[in-house]
Amino acid sequence: MAAFSIGYLGDPDNRPQPESLGTSVMLRSLGPEPNDALLIDGSAAGRIADTELRGFLDAGKPVGLIRPNDATLARLRTLTGHAPLTPVELALWRKRPDGAHCSCVLPMITTKGGGAGDDGVPVELPTLVRPVATTIAEAFASPPAAIDSHGMPPPAGAYYGCVSTAVHLDQSIPYPQFKGKPDDKVVRTYMQCASGSFQLDLHVYWVNGASDDAYYLVVAHQTGSVFAGYMLADGKNNQGFFQTSLALYIRAGALSGLTREAYSPSTAKGSIATHLQTQMLLWGLAGSGEGAIRFTAEYDNQIEWPSWAMLDHTHDTTCCWVGYQSDVWNVLQHPPESWSNDAAFASSLFQSNGHVRAMPDQSKGSIAFDTIASFIVRPPVFAMPNPCQASPPPPCTVRFAAEVAAQTVLFHNKDGCRAARGNHERDGFWRTNSGSLNAEYELSRIAVMTGHTRYKGSQLSGRPASRWPIITRALHSTTTRN
Repeated sequence: MAAFSIGYLGDPDNRPQPESLGTSVMLRSLGPEPNDALLIDGSAAGRIADTELRGFLDAGKPVGLIRPNDATLARLRTLTGHAPLTPVELALWRKRPDGAHCSCVLPMITTKGGGAGDDGVPVELPTLVRPVATTIAEAFASPPAAIDSHGMPPPAGAYYGCVSTAVHLDQSIPYPQFKGKPDDKVVRTYMQCASGSFQLDLHVYWVNGASDDAYYLVVAHQTGSVFAGYMLADGKNNQGFFQTSLALYIRAGALSGLTREAYSPSTAKGSIATHLQTQMLLWGLAGSGEGAIRFTAEYDNQIEWPSWAMLDHTHDTTCCWVGYQSDVWNVLQHPPESWSNDAAFASSLFQSNGHVRAMPDQSKGSIAFDTIASFIVRPPVFAMPNPCQASPPPPCTVRFAAEVAAQTVLFHNKDGCRAARGNHERDGFWRTNSGSLNAEYELSRIAVMTGHTRYKGSQLSGRPASRWPIITRALHSTTTRN
């Protein structure tokens, strides 16, 4: 399979390092050879003609801009009609039916995680720094995001924007311990490498088509996958580490005037359907002028989860789901935290001859997930403009958070245990690898990203294009724990 080629134009000293891009992506200086994508350093944008930029976009190839300056963003806005108003690490343009769509990709840097052995001895994990180049490679080489293919962008001229943030959960799983010593005969002191990531897309609409009402509608879309890593123990005496459960969260700040409108999926088993349909009355291009436009944002997807199920725990403005292994060992009925050697619990993990049961293939592989929720924001979170119809979006700051927590388990029988004696003959060890995003977003800055009919020089419907940050405060973390 040929590598995904990215043509680079810019300062060689600022060029992303090839080793950070992975073997499936090739980064080379822009030349006569055809490329799958274009990456431009903001300071070098003047060296490429508009016709060449348009050629990439018209061919359906993504165009990325790293470290963009004001002049470069203004040029791309003029050329495509879409560009962020505030500085970002990476802005990405892709073609859609009515032109090019811009989404901001804000790279995630992980923090130090920690865990503990089963005897309480702390286990330190290394600090993992996610290079910007890795984010670039993933954003370019992955299929177009759901915003390009699932009916989320509104008609031209409406106030709308999307911000994407990626969180990575790459960590090493501490090996099983008993009284400070390695406890599994196969795993010994080796550590299994778990991986995963999720992306939170915030679609922000300023719904200003009615004469007597206006509000923000925010669709928070969380997608990703987790993988426990290649199992170190997969025999008749040992199984692990494999995935047993997955907790997913989308939260909106508890504010007067903020309500949850809809969310998906609901409780299901085997086949998990994610569906959202929300109607709104926007103000945008209508015929030869501007006017109220009815628009329905829609999203549909389905993921197969053999031997797994989804439980819906949503309440108030916190959308929460728990995915769990439901076949062979139903971890909802017998969670590893309540480990017991009673007959009902033991029969889920061990055969009558004492050998361990093989866990489902789904639990040993990569598990994808897809959750979505919509929220409506009204005063007093912001001051209602007067008149509200066709009004520009007012300042409005709202906190959104997302989290993924994946639990992994290893268990063994007496023959797989290094310290087998008494009640210690059948043991289980569990770890939780989690990553989270918690940030305050300035919705008005996002909503004007593609409201290109409102731009008049440096003015935005009479309002100076001041530099309110898109994200005003953010906290990201990844941890591994018992």
